[in-house]
Amino acid sequence: MIRYKNKQSKKKAQTVLEYTFLLGVIFSIGMVMTPMVKRTAQAMVKMMSDQVGNQEEAEQLGGKMGIVINSTAQIQLSDSKTKAEDMGETTYSIMRGQSVMTETHANLGFLEKDPL
Repeated sequence: MIRYKNKQSKKKAQTVLEYTFLLGVIFSIGMVMTPMVKRTAQAMVKMMSDQVGNQEEAEQLGGKMGIVINSTAQIQLSDSKTKAEDMGETTYSIMRGQSVMTETHANLGFLEKDPL
């Protein structure tokens, strides 16, 4: 009986050591990858800000200065139906199309600077 308990406790101790080692490896990998994750996040923020463009002096006046001047919308629907007969076999073909075009002219309250 004593030998059986001793074997059981050795297996438990080995399992605990293996899990401790595994957690240590995972923690070490996380610590090594932290700077890379930070750099990646900073690169993503820089890329997005570069796509937005220069935001210097982009204030808007709002109020009466920022208004929609003109807004138009066009919707075009089209249907085409054809019927074909070939040696007693009838085929129907239906084509439907839709196109939407919108155009908006707005004064968003931006100030135009005089070129010097």
